[in-house]
Amino acid sequence: MEDLSKLTAGELGERESQIRREIMELRFEHATGKMLDTAKMGRTRKNLARVLTRVNAQKRS
Repeated sequence: MEDLSKLTAGELGERESQIRREIMELRFEHATGKMLDTAKMGRTRKNLARVLTRVNAQKRS
């Protein structure tokens, strides 16, 4: 995971979109039974939470 503190608001927004797309794809894989690494869903959600935390911190400052 890259250092989120060095990313601009636009880059964080792009990263958020990428992670949301990845979560959607993982949901489809899980629903169809093709998901091999089930822990990846949790890791991806945590990455999204990290990005959103950084976005909110930038908004407050």
